[in-house]
Amino acid sequence: MSSSIEDLRQANRTLRTTLTRFRSLGISAAVVEFSSLRNQMRQAGDCLQHVSPNAAPDVEWEKEVSEYRSNLMQLQQVLPSVYGHLQVEKQRLETALDHLQAVHAWTRARTASL
Repeated sequence: MSSSIEDLRQANRTLRTTLTRFRSLGISAAVVEFSSLRNQMRQAGDCLQHVSPNAAPDVEWEKEVSEYRSNLMQLQQVLPSVYGHLQVEKQRLETALDHLQAVHAWTRARTASL
């Protein structure tokens, strides 16, 4: 079970770091490795599934599970804002790309006419 506790602790550290970045830097400044976060959550989920329901109560394990649950609930509250920000950023980038493509087309047409 010590390996499972360590995996769960690592998942909690990753979640805490992610949540701290969102809170301290703001969503627009936060750079989140979603694949890393997803992998940590998947690993924690595997740990939780492989624990025997008949296992003796372990205070450390229960503390980590409780913290993990709390971290997931906080992440659930933050993710809609992250999604909204990403949608706005995607639109901004698409607009900038459209502008660059128009400038490039104008430059080619201007060069061809000279």
